[in-house]
Amino acid sequence: MHLQIKNPRAHDLASKIAEQCHVSMTEAVVQALETEYRRMAARQPVAGYSGAAMWATPPRIDEPRASVQELLAIADEAAACVQRPYADHADLLYDESGLPR
Repeated sequence: MHLQIKNPRAHDLASKIAEQCHVSMTEAVVQALETEYRRMAARQPVAGYSGAAMWATPPRIDEPRASVQELLAIADEAAACVQRPYADHADLLYDESGLPR
């Protein structure tokens, strides 16, 4: 079986990947195709769409979600780090005539 790719951009990318990974260009293309195939296989088709838009990444339910209390605690910690009084951004960006600095 033969696969010839006559696209200069594809050739350049395959060459760069092969060089960085210390593999042949053929192996670089095979690895890239396998990676993309696995990525596509992990996604679910979305009804009503066609082509590349029909594939959506499934929601990750294994990631922990923060509670409202945890988020408020993070906000309180961040607020404690803010220096007051706040700088007036207009003073930083514009001179006394109102022109940009």
